[in-house]
Amino acid sequence: MEKQEKIELMESLMIRVLKAMHSRRIYGSNHKQFETVMRSCSVGSDQLGLVKEAIERLLKLGYVIWYDKGRKAIQLNKKLSGEIDRIIRENKLISNPI
Repeated sequence: MEKQEKIELMESLMIRVLKAMHSRRIYGSNHKQFETVMRSCSVGSDQLGLVKEAIERLLKLGYVIWYDKGRKAIQLNKKLSGEIDRIIRENKLISNPI
């Protein structure tokens, strides 16, 4: 896989994660376990590792935050809800995902 293809795939998966969490309103006290979010992204089992990497990148970028790291519970960052809405609407991340 070429570097550009990998970048596009990772961006697509990151947006898919944001859409899945946003549609389920996973903000604030409505948190989900990391693995639950991974499975809710509608990808094949062969891509679950890439989805995990996408969630980890979203954590680093601050779009997703830990609710309880010990229980591996995550949520969307309420402070960035406007930016998350824009990403979902435009289907485009500003930051380079890799």
